[in-house]
Amino acid sequence: MESGKARLKRLDAEFERMEGGRTPVDAEDRAEVLGRLASTEKRQAEIEFHCRIKGGAHSDRWRETLRKSCAYYHRAFCLARSQTWALAQEVALTLALDGSSAALPSQPIPQYHALASQLLDLDRRENDRLRRLWALGNLIELELASLWLVERFDEGALDEAAGKARERTETLAEEFQAAVGRHDWELVSHRRQLIRYLDWLYCNPEQNEASRAGAIEVQTWDRHVRKKICELCESLFSRLPPHG
Repeated sequence: MESGKARLKRLDAEFERMEGGRTPVDAEDRAEVLGRLASTEKRQAEIEFHCRIKGGAHSDRWRETLRKSCAYYHRAFCLARSQTWALAQEVALTLALDGSSAALPSQPIPQYHALASQLLDLDRRENDRLRRLWALGNLIELELASLWLVERFDEGALDEAAGKARERTETLAEEFQAAVGRHDWELVSHRRQLIRYLDWLYCNPEQNEASRAGAIEVQTWDRHVRKKICELCESLFSRLPPHG
């Protein structure tokens, strides 16, 4: 089986051939390779995170690897604007990494979140079943990430946003379950994404880099938001049908 590092090397070489070749390569094809690079970096970051308990100089390396994944997702969307899912992944992963610091009005992520949500909502209404499934899965992730967009330290607004997010994710989850088949890869992918939130990205309230370096109030706020997101994830995961 191909290792993560070997896959990264192969995909990177494939993209370089596309960029440097004499025969023009369609932007969609190049964006697809960038998306695969982003996905591979994400899986590599997950492995590094779970290996961090071994300690050593590279125990925190997963953050740098995940940022590479975000950068690839961003490049994929910029190269082919039809790849809205890539923008959604950049938003979701950046917020998981940086928490409320990435959601400040001065940062680009809130605007990216709004844009991805609008475009995916259009995809959600397409006749193509697989396109609808990918849109629904990414919309669910954006709804979870929307809790970071609440103004810091406003507990009432956060509770209200969590309630609305629960309603919206339940509606999206019902649409997803009505369209997905028990043997579909899209079901496997969606289950894996929710597991990543529960077992990796949101399982450790101290793992957020910006929160650890920030004031006590920000640390407390970010832990609260993470807890709310985990609660929503657990509810969503319990509703998913088994695969196979």
